[in-house]
Amino acid sequence: MLKKIMLISFFISLSWKTIALSSINSAGCTNQFVGEVVNMVNMGTPFSSLQKTKLDLHVSSRIRGQEKEYEEVYYPQGGLDKFKIGDTFKVSLKDGLICSLKRI
Repeated sequence: MLKKIMLISFFISLSWKTIALSSINSAGCTNQFVGEVVNMVNMGTPFSSLQKTKLDLHVSSRIRGQEKEYEEVYYPQGGLDKFKIGDTFKVSLKDGLICSLKRI
């Protein structure tokens, strides 16, 4: 019974840390914009399991950050079916890393 209580307490503490980290992470995003996918490229590497997809986005509106007409976003690869040319996303980045990526 004691092991069960300790295990439940451990998982609860992990969930609170995850919530805190995600809220801190999204609060510090210095680059935010709305953009449309204009190109997608699979960035396959033969000796790595860290496959990713590069999205080229045309920025339609800038919320925060340096003015650019286009932005590149690298996303962990889960298949190109998640993204389509013409999809519009609200994107938040910090130092080139994704804080949030939400389809609009």
